Amino acid sequence: MRSTQPATKAWLIAAGLVLLTVAVYLPVNWAQFVEIDDWGYVYQNPRISGGLNLKNLLWFCTHSLGGNWHPLTALSHMLDCQIFGLNPRFHHWENVLFHGANVVLLFFLVRRFDEKKDLTVMAWLVAALFAVHPLHVESVAWVSERKDVLSAFFFLLTLHAYFPYGRQNNRRAYYLSLLWFALGLMSKPMIVTLPCVLLLLDYWPLQRTGWKQLVLEKWPFFLLSVLDSIFTLRTQISAGAMNNLQELGFASRISNTLVSYWFYLVKFFIPTHLTMFYPQEKASIGWLCFIALVFVTLTVVAIIAARRQRAPLVGWLWFLGMLVPISGILQTGSQGYADRYSYLPSIGLSLAIIWPLTNFVLTRKRAVVWTMFATTCALAGFVTLAQTQVGYWQNTEVLYSHALSAVPNNREALVHYGGHFEEIGLLDKASQCYSNALAVEVEGYSLFHLGKIYQRKKNISAAQDCYEAAFKLAPDRVEVSRALGRIYDERGMSDKAFLCFSQAVSANPDYVDGLRDFAWMVASEPKISATNAPRAIECAQHAVLLEPENFVNYAILAGALARGGKFPDAIQAEEQAITLARAAGNTNIVARCEKHLALFKDGKIASDK
Repeated sequence: MRSTQPATKAWLIAAGLVLLTVAVYLPVNWAQFVEIDDWGYVYQNPRISGGLNLKNLLWFCTHSLGGNWHPLTALSHMLDCQIFGLNPRFHHWENVLFHGANVVLLFFLVRRFDEKKDLTVMAWLVAALFAVHPLHVESVAWVSERKDVLSAFFFLLTLHAYFPYGRQNNRRAYYLSLLWFALGLMSKPMIVTLPCVLLLLDYWPLQRTGWKQLVLEKWPFFLLSVLDSIFTLRTQISAGAMNNLQELGFASRISNTLVSYWFYLVKFFIPTHLTMFYPQEKASIGWLCFIALVFVTLTVVAIIAARRQRAPLVGWLWFLGMLVPISGILQTGSQGYADRYSYLPSIGLSLAIIWPLTNFVLTRKRAVVWTMFATTCALAGFVTLAQTQVGYWQNTEVLYSHALSAVPNNREALVHYGGHFEEIGLLDKASQCYSNALAVEVEGYSLFHLGKIYQRKKNISAAQDCYEAAFKLAPDRVEVSRALGRIYDERGMSDKAFLCFSQAVSANPDYVDGLRDFAWMVASEPKISATNAPRAIECAQHAVLLEPENFVNYAILAGALARGGKFPDAIQAEEQAITLARAAGNTNIVARCEKHLALFKDGKIASDK
């Protein structure tokens, strides 16, 4: 057992690491929310901003947030809103608090690797690098990445709990580690590889034997990983996050995987030109072969080195293995890679490098001074780069502007920058961003938003051209189908409008706006055959089911029922619409509904639009 003095020293060092972390992330005190994801995770999500209540908690236990199921992450955001409201300062500091806790947990975890030696120096180096590395800024300074720091917190608690089991066969510790792991998966599914990390720790530093038994004893961990992986894949598919999986093809995904691994390795040592968006790169066969050769060589070197020291192999496999879920083999989203994905995998790389290097230096007194000097310079450089990177997260415009300077012709950044300008009403700047994005790659999203801008500027012909081009590229995008249909309807091309609304309903039967447009076109347009009335009634009824408090849905249902000749039902639906509209204080809708109600009582349909 360690004496009181070393324990006190360790806690003082841990406190110093926390102060270092706070110093690096001090600029978040003046940071705002950013438009990318923060709106959905916090400030425009009524289930989050509404704070803690039973209804919201039950909803997040059964629904996804941002394409993933992580109810603990949602709970943490709700708790922040309950206590601090929508003041971004406190939401940012919550992330920093968890990052600081992770730094401390990592420091004490590394100290546990050898019970007979004082590993304070090694632990401090690993934890300090983790605290200040610029690659980790995205995980901490971005409010939406609460899931990163929160899942890492439970990941490290799992490893801490596992050590007493691995060394003393403490069953309580085993069940505690399983609990922490489950909570970590409920924070972010990326830690599904944790059971493999436990096997690596069995190999070193625990040095347990009997691999068959070691694997079998972890079946509950593997079961949780498999179940969470299946659930995550289904959730992301339903959210549309994997729509481009087939388009990329297996060869392209393997190529992106190799390039992304290279990115994380290089940026670990040279963390410059970091940004929010990294487009996928088209690498040559020669370059891919070189990357593969580098990684094979490093793996062979680590295996050979394991005969004398196991740390490099364990750290290297930790790094490689934890990146597998986000390597691009199962591509989600359009990014090639992302800084945030390196948050936990980088720990393995730190161990692989720092452990043998420290062992070498500590046995050679002459090398200690030079190593301390080099280490201090490296950490100071990382602190400077990290603080600069934190500054780019001050607000949306600074973030997107930096993304374009870091990676020129960045289509993803241009599209988001255009969305920002469109949101705040700077339509000319938004139009320029979308046009620049189309110069990089012609795709439906930019065309659609360019069409929206033309429509806001009353240039209907240009808007129609953009929507038509976007529809050809993305016929399954319901927003495109609907926008084009409304343009056609506005210009008197009811047949084309009807086909567009039909396409929107077919592409997504739960798209309420599409359901409403289709049902009302059938209800109010005499040129559309009344044989479509049954389908229109079904669409309107489904809209009512999805949004039962919306008086517009009842009014449209009434119109569809009238077109189908079901006037008594139409009268009943219209009366319900009037009741809801009056409760909402919308006098204009009440007057219109009363007009329609009179028509239905006379056995006539409503043909006004």
